[in-house]
Amino acid sequence: MPAWQMLPLEIGLGHSRPGASLRPVGLVLHSTADPGATARQIRDYFNTHRGASTHLVVDWTEIVELIPWEPGVAEIAWHAGPTANMKFLSIEWCETTDQDRFAASYSMYIDTIAKVLMTYNWPADIDHVWSHAKVSATFKETDHQDPLPYLAKWGKTWGNVMDDVAAKLRNGGV
Repeated sequence: MPAWQMLPLEIGLGHSRPGASLRPVGLVLHSTADPGATARQIRDYFNTHRGASTHLVVDWTEIVELIPWEPGVAEIAWHAGPTANMKFLSIEWCETTDQDRFAASYSMYIDTIAKVLMTYNWPADIDHVWSHAKVSATFKETDHQDPLPYLAKWGKTWGNVMDDVAAKLRNGGV
């Protein structure tokens, strides 16, 4: 799939989509903790599990939109606890054990983050881009640490993500 091209919107089923509008102030980044699962498989999981959803899912070949995220149509997703759900958009990043897939998915993840930031005219900074780990530490409503352990597995840090997104934005985005 070319840089930042997403599948047509595949809205989640009623039980995974609250349907309430959202005026987001930033973005929470996740990883799936399900190595090998594709974006479509994660979509299917969210469509069958009550109370779990996300705006976008990124794997090594595609981006799937589950909940509307763009200005004026954004809706709440259930992804990081009550406080964060009411404030932030979300991106799930599919995990893999394959180095080539990791490289491809990391590139698509960075592109997707940059696309959302550009769409909202947000900078790549600590106020607008949060890890689920930061959400857990700040609001204490979840205990997740993603995507930090997955990044570490591949020799990457949160700083690498922020630097790569900032570089993407400086170079005109996606």
